[in-house]
Amino acid sequence: MRQRRLFRRFAAMTLALSIVLTACTDGDGDGDDAAAAAPGAAEGSTEPSEPEETTAPEPSEAPIDGPVVVGLTDFAFVDLPAAVPSGTRFTVENLSEREVHEFVAIKLPDDEQRPVGEIVALPADEFRDFFRMARVVLVQAPGSDEIIRSMATGRVTEAGRYMVICTVPTGVDPDEYIEATRRTQGKPNVEGGPPHYENGMWGEFEVTEG
Repeated sequence: MRQRRLFRRFAAMTLALSIVLTACTDGDGDGDDAAAAAPGAAEGSTEPSEPEETTAPEPSEAPIDGPVVVGLTDFAFVDLPAAVPSGTRFTVENLSEREVHEFVAIKLPDDEQRPVGEIVALPADEFRDFFRMARVVLVQAPGSDEIIRSMATGRVTEAGRYMVICTVPTGVDPDEYIEATRRTQGKPNVEGGPPHYENGMWGEFEVTEG
């Protein structure tokens, strides 16, 4: 009888340890993803335990693990997600062979209901008013691994709808534009054709509460 009790105690300790180790390795250490384990009937119990009601886990709203990579082509954004949780960081990969591209994420006002295609078609003076709400600006030349960040983190932290555009002039010299980007805090004044968003390089995504 004593051996049986010791065996049961050892089994219970082993099960508890396995649950703790699983909880430690499944999460990222901040406790957001930890899930409570529902207790089952004790081994050897003579009376059946009442089953506990369980609910499906809520979808995680934690920031995506690692940056979201958006491809930049002539003239579109590739793999731009429809929605991301607050705190998500973006990075880019320029897939073009000849054009400098940029990823400019602009937080739209909460009461702005117009489609992005309609917003980018506004007169220049009206459209420029949106630029003050830029939250992420990433620039990359063709064939380069360097990403120039005008805003340091590349993260989106405010919930709401975001417009994504590329304002680089079509056909601009890549070296000249990148050098001007390094020199200036604002929009580089480099001559070229119409901005890429006029060629259709625009999109949008939603940021949900983290």
